[in-house]
Amino acid sequence: MANEPSTENIPTYKVILLGEVDAGKTTLFYHIRDRRYVPSESYGPGVDYITKAITVDNDAIQLVIWDTAGVERFRTLTRNYFRGACAVLFAFSTANKNSLLNLVQFVEDTVDSAPDALRYLIGCKCDMPSDQDFSEQDAHNFAQAHGCRKIFMTSAKMGRFVPSTDRNRIRSIGVEEAIHEIAHEIHTLHKTKRRRETQELTHEHHGFYTTSDEQNKTDACSC
Repeated sequence: MANEPSTENIPTYKVILLGEVDAGKTTLFYHIRDRRYVPSESYGPGVDYITKAITVDNDAIQLVIWDTAGVERFRTLTRNYFRGACAVLFAFSTANKNSLLNLVQFVEDTVDSAPDALRYLIGCKCDMPSDQDFSEQDAHNFAQAHGCRKIFMTSAKMGRFVPSTDRNRIRSIGVEEAIHEIAHEIHTLHKTKRRRETQELTHEHHGFYTTSDEQNKTDACSC
Protein backbone atom coordinates (compact mmCIF):
# COMPACT_ATOMS: atom_id res chain seq x y z
CA MET A 1 0.00 0.00 0.00
CA ALA A 2 1.18 3.50 -0.73
CA ASN A 3 2.41 5.58 2.20
CA GLU A 4 0.03 8.11 3.73
CA PRO A 5 0.71 11.56 2.22
CA SER A 6 1.62 14.57 4.33
CA THR A 7 -1.39 16.63 5.35
CA GLU A 8 0.64 19.83 5.97
CA ASN A 9 -1.07 22.43 8.17
CA ILE A 10 -4.45 22.77 6.54
CA PRO A 11 -7.63 20.75 7.11
CA THR A 12 -7.18 17.48 5.24
CA TYR A 13 -9.89 14.91 4.67
CA LYS A 14 -9.36 11.35 3.53
CA VAL A 15 -11.90 10.04 1.01
CA ILE A 16 -11.86 6.44 -0.22
CA LEU A 17 -13.40 4.88 -3.31
CA LEU A 18 -14.96 1.44 -2.99
CA GLY A 19 -16.59 -0.81 -5.55
CA GLU A 20 -16.16 -3.85 -7.73
CA VAL A 21 -13.64 -4.21 -10.52
CA ASP A 22 -15.01 -2.67 -13.74
CA ALA A 23 -17.55 -0.53 -11.86
CA GLY A 24 -15.87 2.60 -13.25
CA LYS A 25 -14.41 3.94 -10.03
CA THR A 26 -10.77 3.98 -11.18
CA THR A 27 -11.76 5.82 -14.36
CA LEU A 28 -13.51 8.31 -12.10
CA PHE A 29 -10.38 8.52 -9.92
CA TYR A 30 -8.20 9.41 -12.90
CA HIS A 31 -10.74 11.92 -14.19
CA ILE A 32 -10.64 13.69 -10.82
CA ARG A 33 -6.82 13.68 -11.00
CA ASP A 34 -6.37 14.74 -14.62
CA ARG A 35 -9.71 16.48 -15.32
CA ARG A 36 -10.11 14.32 -18.41
CA TYR A 37 -10.98 10.77 -19.46
CA VAL A 38 -8.08 8.31 -19.09
CA PRO A 39 -8.54 4.92 -20.85
CA SER A 40 -8.49 1.91 -18.55
CA GLU A 41 -5.51 0.33 -20.32
CA SER A 42 -3.39 3.17 -18.86
CA TYR A 43 -4.00 2.09 -15.26
CA GLY A 44 -1.57 0.19 -13.09
CA PRO A 45 -2.67 -2.21 -10.33
CA GLY A 46 -2.41 -1.30 -6.66
CA VAL A 47 -3.59 1.30 -4.18
CA ASP A 48 -3.05 4.92 -5.18
CA TYR A 49 -4.10 8.35 -3.99
CA ILE A 50 -4.39 11.92 -5.19
CA THR A 51 -4.30 15.12 -3.16
CA LYS A 52 -6.76 17.74 -4.33
CA ALA A 53 -6.65 21.32 -3.06
CA ILE A 54 -10.07 22.97 -2.76
CA THR A 55 -11.34 26.25 -1.32
CA VAL A 56 -14.51 25.98 0.74
CA ASP A 57 -16.04 29.22 2.07
CA ASN A 58 -12.63 30.92 1.88
CA ASP A 59 -10.97 28.03 3.74
CA ALA A 60 -8.14 26.19 1.98
CA ILE A 61 -8.60 22.44 2.46
CA GLN A 62 -7.33 19.19 0.95
CA LEU A 63 -9.10 16.04 -0.09
CA VAL A 64 -6.87 12.98 -0.21
CA ILE A 65 -8.74 10.52 -2.43
CA TRP A 66 -7.74 6.85 -2.41
CA ASP A 67 -8.46 4.14 -4.97
CA THR A 68 -7.70 0.42 -4.96
CA ALA A 69 -7.31 -0.11 -8.74
CA GLY A 70 -8.09 -3.82 -8.81
CA VAL A 71 -6.87 -4.84 -5.34
CA GLU A 72 -10.46 -5.28 -4.20
CA ARG A 73 -10.85 -8.43 -6.33
CA PHE A 74 -8.60 -10.23 -3.85
CA ARG A 75 -10.53 -8.96 -0.81
CA THR A 76 -7.23 -7.81 0.69
CA LEU A 77 -8.34 -4.39 1.88
CA THR A 78 -7.21 -3.81 5.45
CA ARG A 79 -8.10 -1.42 8.22
CA ASN A 80 -5.16 0.75 7.10
CA TYR A 81 -7.05 1.59 3.92
CA PHE A 82 -10.04 2.78 5.97
CA ARG A 83 -8.03 4.44 8.74
CA GLY A 84 -8.93 8.11 9.14
CA ALA A 85 -11.50 8.09 6.34
CA CYS A 86 -13.88 11.03 6.47
CA ALA A 87 -15.99 9.86 3.55
CA VAL A 88 -16.54 6.77 1.44
CA LEU A 89 -17.68 6.90 -2.19
CA PHE A 90 -19.42 3.65 -3.14
CA ALA A 91 -19.15 3.24 -6.92
CA PHE A 92 -21.25 1.00 -9.14
CA SER A 93 -21.93 0.71 -12.86
CA THR A 94 -25.40 1.65 -14.08
CA ALA A 95 -24.73 -0.85 -16.88
CA ASN A 96 -24.47 -3.69 -14.34
CA LYS A 97 -27.05 -3.83 -11.55
CA ASN A 98 -25.09 -6.57 -9.78
CA SER A 99 -22.29 -4.08 -9.15
CA LEU A 100 -24.79 -2.10 -7.07
CA LEU A 101 -26.07 -5.12 -5.19
CA ASN A 102 -22.55 -6.35 -4.50
CA LEU A 103 -21.66 -3.08 -2.77
CA VAL A 104 -23.25 -4.50 0.37
CA GLN A 105 -19.97 -6.21 1.30
CA PHE A 106 -18.10 -2.90 0.99
CA VAL A 107 -20.72 -1.22 3.17
CA GLU A 108 -20.19 -3.92 5.80
CA ASP A 109 -16.43 -3.35 5.63
CA THR A 110 -17.04 0.36 6.14
CA VAL A 111 -19.32 -0.23 9.10
CA ASP A 112 -16.59 -2.37 10.67
CA SER A 113 -13.58 -0.17 9.89
CA ALA A 114 -14.87 3.41 9.37
CA PRO A 115 -18.33 3.59 10.94
CA ASP A 116 -18.32 7.39 11.23
CA ALA A 117 -17.34 8.11 7.62
CA LEU A 118 -19.87 9.96 5.49
CA ARG A 119 -21.26 7.76 2.71
CA TYR A 120 -22.05 8.68 -0.89
CA LEU A 121 -23.32 6.48 -3.73
CA ILE A 122 -21.96 7.01 -7.24
CA GLY A 123 -23.43 5.44 -10.36
CA CYS A 124 -20.72 5.31 -13.04
CA LYS A 125 -20.74 4.66 -16.81
CA CYS A 126 -23.93 6.63 -17.44
CA ASP A 127 -22.75 7.17 -21.02
CA MET A 128 -23.41 3.45 -21.63
CA PRO A 129 -26.82 1.77 -22.02
CA SER A 130 -28.21 1.00 -18.56
CA ASP A 131 -28.78 -2.53 -17.38
CA GLN A 132 -32.42 -3.21 -18.25
CA ASP A 133 -32.94 -4.44 -14.70
CA PHE A 134 -31.53 -1.24 -13.16
CA SER A 135 -33.63 1.78 -12.28
CA GLU A 136 -32.88 4.98 -10.42
CA GLN A 137 -35.19 3.74 -7.69
CA ASP A 138 -32.76 0.86 -7.07
CA ALA A 139 -30.07 3.42 -6.29
CA HIS A 140 -32.39 5.37 -4.02
CA ASN A 141 -33.39 2.21 -2.17
CA PHE A 142 -29.74 1.22 -1.66
CA ALA A 143 -28.75 4.71 -0.50
CA GLN A 144 -31.60 4.83 1.99
CA ALA A 145 -30.91 1.34 3.32
CA HIS A 146 -27.19 1.97 3.82
CA GLY A 147 -27.04 5.55 5.02
CA CYS A 148 -25.70 7.25 1.89
CA ARG A 149 -26.15 11.01 2.13
CA LYS A 150 -26.40 11.65 -1.62
CA ILE A 151 -26.48 9.84 -4.94
CA PHE A 152 -24.39 10.89 -7.93
CA MET A 153 -24.94 9.50 -11.42
CA THR A 154 -21.91 10.13 -13.63
CA SER A 155 -19.89 9.35 -16.69
CA ALA A 156 -16.17 9.80 -16.14
CA LYS A 157 -15.81 9.56 -19.92
CA MET A 158 -18.22 12.44 -20.49
CA GLY A 159 -17.19 14.28 -17.31
CA ARG A 160 -20.68 14.95 -16.02
CA PHE A 161 -22.36 14.13 -12.70
CA VAL A 162 -26.05 14.03 -11.92
CA PRO A 163 -26.43 14.38 -8.15
CA SER A 164 -29.76 13.27 -6.75
CA THR A 165 -31.22 13.42 -3.26
CA ASP A 166 -34.83 13.56 -4.42
CA ARG A 167 -36.41 11.55 -7.22
CA ASN A 168 -38.12 14.69 -8.47
CA ARG A 169 -35.03 16.90 -8.40
CA ILE A 170 -32.04 15.81 -10.47
CA ARG A 171 -29.51 18.35 -11.70
CA SER A 172 -26.46 17.94 -13.91
CA ILE A 173 -23.11 19.34 -12.78
CA GLY A 174 -19.50 18.63 -13.71
CA VAL A 175 -17.04 16.35 -11.97
CA GLU A 176 -15.19 19.24 -10.34
CA GLU A 177 -18.41 20.76 -9.02
CA ALA A 178 -19.50 17.42 -7.58
CA ILE A 179 -16.20 16.85 -5.77
CA HIS A 180 -16.41 20.41 -4.46
CA GLU A 181 -19.92 19.69 -3.19
CA ILE A 182 -18.70 16.65 -1.28
CA ALA A 183 -15.72 18.62 0.07
CA HIS A 184 -18.00 21.45 1.16
CA GLU A 185 -20.23 19.05 3.08
CA ILE A 186 -17.32 17.27 4.77
CA HIS A 187 -15.59 20.51 5.78
CA THR A 188 -18.77 22.23 6.97
CA LEU A 189 -19.72 19.27 9.16
CA HIS A 190 -16.24 19.10 10.65
CA LYS A 191 -16.13 22.85 11.33
CA THR A 192 -19.47 22.56 13.11
CA LYS A 193 -18.20 19.61 15.15
CA ARG A 194 -14.98 21.42 16.13
CA ARG A 195 -16.93 24.54 17.07
CA ARG A 196 -19.25 22.50 19.27
CA GLU A 197 -16.33 20.73 20.93
CA THR A 198 -14.62 24.08 21.59
CA GLN A 199 -17.78 25.45 23.15
CA GLU A 200 -18.08 22.39 25.38
CA LEU A 201 -14.43 22.71 26.38
CA THR A 202 -14.90 26.41 27.11
CA HIS A 203 -17.88 25.64 29.32
CA GLU A 204 -16.02 22.86 31.09
CA HIS A 205 -13.09 25.11 31.95
CA HIS A 206 -15.18 28.16 32.79
CA GLY A 207 -14.04 30.15 29.82
CA PHE A 208 -10.39 29.10 29.79
CA TYR A 209 -9.20 26.97 26.91
CA THR A 210 -6.26 26.67 24.56
CA THR A 211 -6.03 26.14 20.84
CA SER A 212 -3.28 24.72 18.69
CA ASP A 213 -2.56 24.08 15.06
CA GLU A 214 -3.76 20.53 15.59
CA GLN A 215 -7.31 21.81 16.14
CA ASN A 216 -7.24 23.20 12.62
CA LYS A 217 -5.92 20.01 11.08
CA THR A 218 -7.93 16.85 10.49
CA ASP A 219 -5.75 13.74 10.31
CA ALA A 220 -8.44 11.38 11.54
CA CYS A 221 -12.13 11.74 11.01
CA SER A 222 -15.12 11.09 13.18
CA CYS A 223 -17.91 12.48 11.06
